[in-house]
Amino acid sequence: MYPNFYYVFKSFFDVSIPQLKFINTFGFFVALGFIVSSIFISKELKRKEKLNFFKYSEEEIIVGTPASIWDLIINFFVGFVLGFKLIAIFFGSIEINNPQEYIFSMEGNPITGLITGITLAAIVYYQKKKNAVPKPEKRIVRIWPSDRVSEIVVIAILWGIIGAKIFNSLETWDDFVKDPIRSLISFGGLTFYGGLIVATFAICIYAKKKKINVAHLADTICLVLLLAYGIGRLGCHFSGDGDWGIIHNTPNPYNFIPDWLWSNTYPNNVINEGVPMANCFDDHCRVLPYPVYPTSLYEAIINFILFIVLWFNRTKFPKPLQITGIYCVLNGLERFFIEKIRVNYKYEFLPFHPTQAELISVILIILGIGIFLYATFRNQKSKIKN
Repeated sequence: MYPNFYYVFKSFFDVSIPQLKFINTFGFFVALGFIVSSIFISKELKRKEKLNFFKYSEEEIIVGTPASIWDLIINFFVGFVLGFKLIAIFFGSIEINNPQEYIFSMEGNPITGLITGITLAAIVYYQKKKNAVPKPEKRIVRIWPSDRVSEIVVIAILWGIIGAKIFNSLETWDDFVKDPIRSLISFGGLTFYGGLIVATFAICIYAKKKKINVAHLADTICLVLLLAYGIGRLGCHFSGDGDWGIIHNTPNPYNFIPDWLWSNTYPNNVINEGVPMANCFDDHCRVLPYPVYPTSLYEAIINFILFIVLWFNRTKFPKPLQITGIYCVLNGLERFFIEKIRVNYKYEFLPFHPTQAELISVILIILGIGIFLYATFRNQKSKIKN
């Protein structure tokens, strides 16, 4: 496994670059998921805009103004943080052993921070100066939902992480109580459904504020969520973050199935679970004593297949909220059955000892069926009236 890019380069190119420990493998796949998702969301929103499912809004902007003092302060601050923390690593002045602790510490290089901050502020100053005019003017511009994809993605990231942390803390309450600060700032412990629920509310509020059709926006995002979730699960698998399955030590009887797809021991896993590995002296030198189901990899494959099927058949479900209903059912079914072979916390005080994900999965399936039927019946009823 590859907890960070240090292990990737060491495994594939046999070179050790300590600075690459800062590039977390799981974080890389999450970022990749958001980037790829934004492309498909923009593409789908533009298609729906051509079909008049969305309307533009008009906003007033002022063009030709020079850089304000706040523009310079904000960009200097952003540049200083980047230089103080990130650029300092690649200049070799900082040794990273624990990336998350380093990010939230006061450790860094103030020289690279000042240089980067001043540089970024200067770039903004000269760009604004180049476009400035003697008399700035007001303009009314049309903003389409596809123009707001970056804002939607940022909202999804911020509130998704907050929701994921909250739900994970509820699921692992004993660990959270022992060390709440470390639990909240760590890069691990992210519950997908928690992020989904909280981010959904945040995006709906944003859409209402910007007068974006919530139903069609929900269909667009839910459609792409299958792809985003699949990419994120690849990050779980390749980093070995603990989202694996129960013990599966039965030998692989099928020649057409690779052994790594049949079971896995997750050597060098990022959470240092298992027994020590021989002749390994890095930060992550443990391997599971028994092979387990690579459930995160199964989920990635399943979600990629579901996304491809639904993407190429999305035009067959033009009624608002139909795709949202389908997504809820598919996601709920996938997660419910994968939980049967997945290691997870169980609620022992409830009958059948379900996991948090199983409970939410059942709710999603029922909700999805209801949403799909409602969307279909509502539109059929309106046609009869017309």
